[in-house]
Formats: sequence, structure tokens, C-alpha cells
Amino acid sequence: MTDRLAGKVALITGGASGLGANAAELMVKEGAKVVVADIAADRGKAVADRLGASGHFVKLDVTSEDNWQAAIAETVTKFGALHVLLNSAGIGLSKTVEDITLEEWRRVHAIDLDGVFLGCKHGVAEIKKHTKTLGGSIINISSISGIIAGANMAAYNSAKAGVRLLSKSVALHCAKSGYNIRSNSVHPTFIDTPILDKYRDRFGQDVIIGFCCQYGCMPLEVPRSARDDSKWSPTMLLSLNNRRVYFDLAGPQNAPVVCFTHSLNSDGGMWVEQMVPLLGAGYRVLRLDMRGHGGSAPVPGDYTMAALADDVKGALDVLGITKVHFIGLSIGGMIGQGFALAHPGYLASLTLCDTQPSTPPGSAGTWEERKATVRSKGLAAIADSTMERWFTDEFRKVNPVRWREIRDTISGTTPEGSAGCMSAIQDFDFLDRLPTIKCPTLVICGDEDPGTPPERNKLIASKIPGGRYEEIAKARHLPNVERPEQFNRVMMSWLGSNR
Repeated sequence: MTDRLAGKVALITGGASGLGANAAELMVKEGAKVVVADIAADRGKAVADRLGASGHFVKLDVTSEDNWQAAIAETVTKFGALHVLLNSAGIGLSKTVEDITLEEWRRVHAIDLDGVFLGCKHGVAEIKKHTKTLGGSIINISSISGIIAGANMAAYNSAKAGVRLLSKSVALHCAKSGYNIRSNSVHPTFIDTPILDKYRDRFGQDVIIGFCCQYGCMPLEVPRSARDDSKWSPTMLLSLNNRRVYFDLAGPQNAPVVCFTHSLNSDGGMWVEQMVPLLGAGYRVLRLDMRGHGGSAPVPGDYTMAALADDVKGALDVLGITKVHFIGLSIGGMIGQGFALAHPGYLASLTLCDTQPSTPPGSAGTWEERKATVRSKGLAAIADSTMERWFTDEFRKVNPVRWREIRDTISGTTPEGSAGCMSAIQDFDFLDRLPTIKCPTLVICGDEDPGTPPERNKLIASKIPGGRYEEIAKARHLPNVERPEQFNRVMMSWLGSNR
């Protein structure tokens, strides 16, 4: 048991089974008190009983506003507060727009969307009263079906897409109102819960499980979103080879897609300075977290650049994205080179930032030392030395909050994911194959970068036909964060010329 949710009280709808029941157990293990809410009283009480003194059951029909008000009131009466609302209740229906009846359409929306709306409406009103010392969180379970449509999922697609944008609207409302409340939607693929039982006979057990995210995968994100150390962002998950991949996708549905991959021991949050100009110019922006970084699950063992590039392809395929402007920094740029060589048809353009064309000469011993350190002591042991390589002293003085955010991200990276990616950096060489890259390519580097120095980045640009090189003055390893105005000017001009 940990204490990361100590002092918090959570209300979970759909808590009698499946994801809701599993999330209840995980939250209690992290120190929370949990009210299990469900229309199925017997099963809900059984779940609450397993939670002991930290659990309580309340009967709730999520389509009833009176039920919602009563459930929230009982939560506060029982445990004295409400900090976290997890909207997990839902139903599925597989019918086309021609086959579905109006009654069926309304029922799916009543449970899957109206229920979430009622929870958010009354949840925000209560949670904001209890967030002076502890942050509040609303977590809405949407679906990959809220992003990608299916011909036979008319009502479910509509409802889950509504949950996604409702979650964003709630987040913006809370931020504008000054409430200490985060609002997130989670977008898994299939999860192996009872809601899939009726599909097993139709498609077969092996087919269903082949597309499933198991209990131990996606639900881990729920307590993370409830913690005060989680970042404010409308976040999403997909399942790739039965493990979770964390991503953020924003912007118009049919707009050109810019796909970002981040540096070692970072996550998609390192690209936040690029979001405003890109969205303002009408791009769709996809940020992916590597294995064991940010919210993505680690994979045991050593990784390769080929496997990491295939992760990107797998995510794009799940999301139905066929063409991207790829931008990667550090190992993200190494992955970009591997992606361009293995999957060139996906690229509209390629931007490689502060990276290497091959394993840095003479670096094998250094990487072995770092792997041993993170495996034995965790990432906090290398956080300060990493920040010294990434940023100038001036940046820390001028932007202390952003500096701390990035340092905390380094410390929060899993040792397994960090060491696995270090192994990939230790064993790759694209130099001789770079001349075969045919897509428009830009290489950017901070002029004071000590780890991936300008001369190595200039070498990449010189090897790729038509490659262009740009240098960012007074910046080290993350020029996109340290000098965003200069970086964005170069990036937006490049993308505009290849749109």
C-alpha cells in the first residue's frame, strides 16, 4: 500500500464490476476512501465489503439527477468529503445508424453521456468545496471509439466522443473558475470486462482477448489521474500488444497531423510550448509517450530502435493515421530516423532535433554506468546532472517552475523504461542508410548542446538528400523548451513549406 491518495475520497460509478471495481481496489491500496456506486446492489455491496473500512456502497442510477445528488450527499456524510469522481458506468451497443432504434439511441446516450454530464455537474459543485489542501479530479472513461468510428457503433461512437469533449470543457471551466480540479478522459481500446461477454460467442474468445487491454494495464492510469502529482491534460490511452500507450491527440479531425516523440527520461509534456502555434495554424497534434516513459507501460529487457519505431507505427495504425509530419528530439530523433527508413510511406516531412545518427563514439561505458544507476537508485539519482546537460543556468533562473516540472518528469520515469531505451541508444547506426531517406528533412540543434552536439546534427543533414540544418542560439539539449520562440519560428516555417 502507498499513501499517494491518502486523505482523498473517491466516488466510482459502475463500481460493481469490471474497470470500476478494479479501480476501487487500486485506489484503496493507494490510501483513498472509496464509495462504490452502481445500480447492481448485491455486486456493489460485495465489492465495498472487500474494501473493508475504506469502502462503502451506494445505489446509483446514473441517469437520475436525484440519485446523483443523493449519492454525493451520502459520500460526504460517510467519509466527510469528495475529491475524486470516476465515471466508469456504461453500456455498449453494436448497431448501425440504420438498424438502431431511437429508444436504443437514447438509452446509450442516457447512460454513457448524460450520466457523465450529471456526475460532472454535481461532482464539480461538491469537489470544489474540499480542495483547499488536496486537489480534486474528475476521470471520465471514454473509449478509443470516441476517437475512431465504427460502422456498427453509431450510438456508442457518438456518446463516447461526447464524453471526450465534455471532459475538455469541464477542465477548461475549472481552470477558468480557479477551481483546483483536473478533468481527464481516458480512451482505452477493448478492456476484458463483462461488457464484452456477449461478443465472445460472436467473434471467439481468442479474437476478443487479442484486442483487449487487461485489468493490470489500463486501470493503473485511473489512480494516477486522481493523484495531485498528475499533470493537467486531457489524456488518452491505447492498447498496443497488450500494454498501455499514453498519447494526446488534439486538433481538427481532418487536419495535417504533427507527430511528436520525446527525449530519453521525458514525456509528451516536453512539447507543450509547441502546441499553441500548431493548433492555432490548424494542425492536428499527436504526442506519444515511449515505453516506460510518462504514462506508457514499460517492457522488460533491452529495447532496439527498430522496436521503438514500430511502436510509433503501431500507435498510428490504431488511431487510423496514415500520414504525419514527424518531429523527434534526442532519442525521439533517433526513432524518427529509424521510422523514416522502415516506414517511409507514413511521412509527409521529418524534423530531427538534437539527436545522433549512430551510437555516440566512446559512449558505451557511460551508458552502462547510467543504466546501473537508474536500476539500483532510480531516476532521481541522475535528475540534476541530466538537467545540467539539458538547460543553461539562465533557463533555471528565468523559468524555475518549468525547470522543476521537467526535473520531476525525469525522476518519475520508470527505471525499466529508461534503461531499456539506453540500450537502444547503445546499439544503433543509421549513418550509411541516411542517404536513402527521401522525404523533406529538417535538422535542428541547440548551439550549446553537449550530449548531441551541432556537428553530429550537421552530419545527419549532410547525409540526407536535400537535408536542411538550423541552429538555435543560447540553447542546450531542449531548445524547443529553452528557446521556444526561435524554435517555433523555424518549425512553423518548415511545416508551412511542406503542408
